[in-house]
Parts: sequence; structure tokens; C-alpha cells
Amino acid sequence: MAYLKLSREALLGIDKKEKFLFADILLICLLAITLSSVIIQTTWLSPVKVDGASMNVTLQDEDWLYMSKIKKPRVGDVVVFERSENVNYIKRIIALEGDTIRSKNGVIQIKKKGENVWKDFDDSHAYYSKMPYETIIENGREIKVGKGEMFVLGDNRHDSLDSRTIGLVSTDSILGIVPEWAIKYKEHYAPYLDFIEKVRNWLEELKKK
Repeated sequence: MAYLKLSREALLGIDKKEKFLFADILLICLLAITLSSVIIQTTWLSPVKVDGASMNVTLQDEDWLYMSKIKKPRVGDVVVFERSENVNYIKRIIALEGDTIRSKNGVIQIKKKGENVWKDFDDSHAYYSKMPYETIIENGREIKVGKGEMFVLGDNRHDSLDSRTIGLVSTDSILGIVPEWAIKYKEHYAPYLDFIEKVRNWLEELKKK
């Protein structure tokens, strides 16, 4: 007497072709999501984590942010740039190519490219922990920003390694610019990026075992 061996798919009434078709679609969707994520992070938006207190109180140590790789730098933008191999800084652009900057009694003044009028820089985002003003650069000294350069400062004037010490920075070193919305809504997407980081660290630990 012959026995008919039924597969699990047959017992459950699932067509094997349909099963594989569903798996294929699922795999394609996962690959598409992964590829899209890679493309977005490579060409448009990329996550970055703040390390240090130089941008207090605008940004805090270990804050998650998104930086745009297609946005052009403008005065006032928060920018991430490469200082050296594996060392990146996050600061605010104070002046760009052709601008001249000076400090008068601790107040930043800018003479824009092609203009002859000095104007006070909107420094409302700057953080002074002990005194209302601090000399940004030597009184009376004027610094003209050269071609392909920028003058940057940390919002925390008392605790920032920036153009006051390292000098003008090349705009070619820019890795990304942090949009205003990324700062405003950072608390909303931070848990998601924290979770991604934990998963990544977990996978790295598995590879070591």
C-alpha cells in the first residue's frame, strides 16, 4: 500500500510557489530599504553624534543629529568638518570667503564680501558661562577669509577649539551641514538612532566571538 507523503505546505494549504514568491518579495523589499538607506546616508543625510561640550547649549554631548551633504554652507550654519584622520569637529560658520571679521570689545563684527560697512554678528546662540562678553580675537585685529576658507566658532565660547586657535578652515573639509530642523527635532529621532547604534554594536560584538 502506497502512502502519500504530504509536505507541511500541502497540509497547511500553502502553495510552495506562493511561499517562495512571498519570500522573494520580502527579500527584495529588505534589500531595497537597505540600499535606499545607504544611498541616502551617502549622498543626502547622514547621522552624526556630538562629542564634547563646544556647542553648548545649542547642542549637548552625545546628541544625535542629521547632517546634509547637499546643502551649501552659509554664515550661521552648524557644520561638521574633518580636522584630521578620524577626527571631526562640529562648529558654527561665522564668516566665509571674502568676508572680514574682527572683535570689538568682545562683540563679533563682520564686513561682508564686497561691502565696506561693519555689522554686529547675531551672536544670540553663543553661550557665556561666567561673563557676558569675551574677546573673540585680539581687539583691532582684522581677519580676512581667503578663497575656499571659513572662520568657525563653537557656541560655547569658553570651551571650544576653533578658528581662534586652529585658524581658518578649508571648506573642502566639510562633511555635512546640520539643518535647523535637525537641531529643532533632534529629540524625536534620537531614540531611533540610539537603537540603530546598539544593534550595530551588538553585531560587532558577535563578529569578535
